[in-house]
Amino acid sequence: MKRTIIVILICGIMVLGIAGCGSSKNDVNSGDKSNVVGVKNNIKNNITLSLKEGTLKNTGATFILKNNSDIVVLYGNPYWIEKETDGIWSKVKTIEDMNFTLPEFGLLPKETKEFKINFEYGYGKLSYGKYRLVKDITVEYEDDTRESFDVTAEFSIEDK
Repeated sequence: MKRTIIVILICGIMVLGIAGCGSSKNDVNSGDKSNVVGVKNNIKNNITLSLKEGTLKNTGATFILKNNSDIVVLYGNPYWIEKETDGIWSKVKTIEDMNFTLPEFGLLPKETKEFKINFEYGYGKLSYGKYRLVKDITVEYEDDTRESFDVTAEFSIEDK
């Protein structure tokens, strides 16, 4: 009987230990150092994200996503904002949970899409500094493999 109880206790401790190994940390809300890196395939150099001239305010802006490649790339609604401090990019902490619809859009070869971003949703008004908007891009190759990478558009909020 004692042996059965000990086995049950050990199993329970193991289950709790395994469950505790997961992470509920939200990277978008972490304020941690950026992990935006390059991609192995050269395709990243052909996908650009830029700020549309004349649209930047501390409350939002319009961005342009352009596919200069010869294949379809995929993107969604999610994004995050990073701020540069002393040469290091870090994710900006959100002031509220950000919920995005999760459709996946195709961007055809040589196609351009514009989209408006409201910084106040999730971040509030941005203060003075150098920022970048980050979006995840996915490429699906003919052999059904997929590769994801991030594209960024840098911008600065001027002190006014």
